[in-house]
Amino acid sequence: MTSQLRPECIASNEIPLSWDDALALVYKAVARRRCLALGVLDNGDGKYCALGCLWADHEVTVPTGFAAYIAGVNDAAPTVSPKRRWQRVMKFLRSELNL
Repeated sequence: MTSQLRPECIASNEIPLSWDDALALVYKAVARRRCLALGVLDNGDGKYCALGCLWADHEVTVPTGFAAYIAGVNDAAPTVSPKRRWQRVMKFLRSELNL
C-alpha cells in the first residue's frame, strides 16, 4: 500500500483491514484530536494528518488505495486552518460511515 500523497507509506504483506473497518478506525483516531496536519503523516510537532492519526493509535495495514483516498480528503483544502481541516475530515468520515 503506497501513496503518492504520502510517499512515506510502504507496501505490506500483512492482511489489510476491510475498507469499512479502516474508515471506522480513522474516524476514532481523528475524533481524539482537534486539528490535522497538511501533507504529512506527522509534522514533527505532535500533529498528524488523518492517516497519521490512524497509525499513531493503531499498527494496522489498510486496503490498497485507502491511503491515497484519505490523504486526498485530508489535503483537499490546503489553505484552511488545521482546526477547519479536522472539521471537514470529520464531516466526511461521518458521511462515509453514515453516522
